[in-house]
Amino acid sequence: MRINLIVSWDKAPAKGRFSVVDGKLANALINIGWGDYDQSTHQFTFTSVDEACRISFAVDGDAENAQSLKTVFKLTDTALPLSVAIRDVLRQPGGKLRLDEARAEITAEIDDWESSGGNVKPKSAVIEEREIKGLPLYKGFTEAQLKQFGGIRKREVLKTEKRVYSSPFMYDNLKVGNFYEIDPTKGIEFKSMDGFITLEEDKPIVGVTVVGSGCVPYGFNICEWWDEGESIDNMKNQLVKRQRVDNLHGTHPSIYSQILMGTFPGLTLSAVTEGQMTSAAQCLKQLSDGYYGGYFMGFYENVANFRPGPPYPRKITIRAGTKLTEDTGTSLERHPGDYAVRVIETTVMI
Repeated sequence: MRINLIVSWDKAPAKGRFSVVDGKLANALINIGWGDYDQSTHQFTFTSVDEACRISFAVDGDAENAQSLKTVFKLTDTALPLSVAIRDVLRQPGGKLRLDEARAEITAEIDDWESSGGNVKPKSAVIEEREIKGLPLYKGFTEAQLKQFGGIRKREVLKTEKRVYSSPFMYDNLKVGNFYEIDPTKGIEFKSMDGFITLEEDKPIVGVTVVGSGCVPYGFNICEWWDEGESIDNMKNQLVKRQRVDNLHGTHPSIYSQILMGTFPGLTLSAVTEGQMTSAAQCLKQLSDGYYGGYFMGFYENVANFRPGPPYPRKITIRAGTKLTEDTGTSLERHPGDYAVRVIETTVMI
């Protein structure tokens, strides 16, 4: 019998190893959080331990039915171990069991598709016999669906033009707020998440490109275009009007990098940090998040592309930041780190 398991933690454990008693761990995947999972040893590590995370598993149990199942799912080599009989999870309402001591929740369900060997025959040309908790699986559009949604559509053909804005974004159709500085070399530096550029066009926007870099790695860009009074709680037109691009690891040279590279002869680390740093080795250690994770000399630009709509907005807001701590070990230390934006390009309909 195959069982699908999902383990969700309030905050990611730093490391651990999964195993199964009276069964076999067939597969695993990290689908929320930042980390690595070794399929051969079933050991994992998370690089970010201050946010929620989730791992999905496929487990082959020791019995053909839930009543006889003795399989036990275990997590060891971690600060918050757990051990639970899969049968006990399946017996819970909704197949969910909260483990307070592990600060985690386990969800389990029997994989009917896998257990049947995939030998499922369709009832008709449209609906397959396999159902997920009563939900039919359609192989194609039904006549009723075509009638309900207006029939076969014609593709939308757009004629567009591009418009470009550059730092420090002093334009009459842009509003800029919550930034720390405007640097001629790195652009305008925004406070993570709070900093924003709101851009309003006279024509519908169908594309947005943001060029910039984080102060430290693990950068992200967000583009959103909510209507007045609209939010995730009352969104209209099906589309969540917020998009995010992560894993933007390009950074710009910080003052510490520039001093180490000799960009400013005569300027020392001690002078800049008021004596908190006196040598290159101390600088590298203090500015690291973990083991040199926050000090990254990968100097290149990030390019994030967004596709708003439909319906196409005339007004969008850009936010940005990084997921690591900035200026670690100094009086300026802050989390999350800031982000410098240099160019925004919009594509509008004409």
